[in-house]
Amino acid sequence: AAEEAAVVAPECAAVEAQGPPPMLLSSQRVRVLVCGDLRGRLDLLRDVLLSLTDSGRQVDFVLAVGRCMPPCAHPPGGAGTARTGVTSQWSDFVGEASRYHLPIPLYFVDSSAGSLVQNTAGSDKTISLGRNITFLGACGATSVQGVRIAFLSGRYDVDSYMTTDSGSFSPDGLHYTKSAVDEVMRQSKQLSEDGGIDFLLTSEWPDFSWSPILQTMAPADVPRQHTSPAARELLFGLRPRYHVTADADLFRFRRLLQGPQGPSPPFLCSSIGLAGACPL
Repeated sequence: AAEEAAVVAPECAAVEAQGPPPMLLSSQRVRVLVCGDLRGRLDLLRDVLLSLTDSGRQVDFVLAVGRCMPPCAHPPGGAGTARTGVTSQWSDFVGEASRYHLPIPLYFVDSSAGSLVQNTAGSDKTISLGRNITFLGACGATSVQGVRIAFLSGRYDVDSYMTTDSGSFSPDGLHYTKSAVDEVMRQSKQLSEDGGIDFLLTSEWPDFSWSPILQTMAPADVPRQHTSPAARELLFGLRPRYHVTADADLFRFRRLLQGPQGPSPPFLCSSIGLAGACPL
């Protein structure tokens, strides 16, 4: 069974998971820190990691969703005065000759990093941005220290989603299509014999989820622009142990049965919605 550790902050939560298979690919106990909308503030993440280590609660790796890179790193738009400091804090950690480094590996998806998505769409490659900083890719599934992770970068756009002539993402890399969701499902099934997933990472919340009170599907309790039918499809298609979201700048932690949906029986999932690490 999985056990949730204490919540560190609204934008970060520590999760402890234990095997044996099929819950994890290995029988070791793994501690994972999940973060939302870092917006380039790797200095804040580094402080949290050092604090956890000092208190004897060191994690094995970090997963980040939402907007991980600084806003000015995402074209279009220039870097205003208020963003210059954030860009500098990000730059201090990236590159081969970075000034600082994270003490624990960070793996992230991003809702707005079009250039990174363009470089990884249609492949299973990751991008290393610096010591212990890895972009997981546009979409897919992978294993980190025995933990099975399905992930989707980008955002939902109704016109882009149903297109059939631009591959898995829009030309600018900002919006995923139905093909990207299908690719996540395909790679997840290839990752393990039972198709089980420990973490599902999407920047947006599912547009609908199961309500144990109403005993039916109910709309998400966040503004519609922060939700996606693709997140819902992946949630019920993959049946992950944890689903991590951000984008709405709200903290929610719910561990409950999801479903049934159609012929599929209910499944237990811990949904973790994370607030931003710093103000916009």
